[in-house]
Amino acid sequence: QAHGLPLVESYMASSPWIAAGIFLVDIGKDVSPVDRAIVSLFKKHDIPILLVLNKDDKIIDRNHRMERIQRIRKDLRWPKEYPHVRYTSFTSNRSSKNQRVSRI
Repeated sequence: QAHGLPLVESYMASSPWIAAGIFLVDIGKDVSPVDRAIVSLFKKHDIPILLVLNKDDKIIDRNHRMERIQRIRKDLRWPKEYPHVRYTSFTSNRSSKNQRVSRI
């Protein structure tokens, strides 16, 4: 829902010290109109943004993962020069937590 968008836009407009943003998207979910609206706010206020595709471990097949990345970037109208990273947090055993970040 877009209820919080006016608050987000007001904050961006009144906070010139914002140097950059991080936008998290579940790689397994489709982009929503609210997602697109938030990205457009970052662009409108000239705030650099990094796209982080999380839950990367949920997509086992490499081709399917690349299709999801391309679909999300397209649906967000993500410019080619804007970066993205893939992130996952997974457990190799019960006592330790591992994290993996991949940049593409």
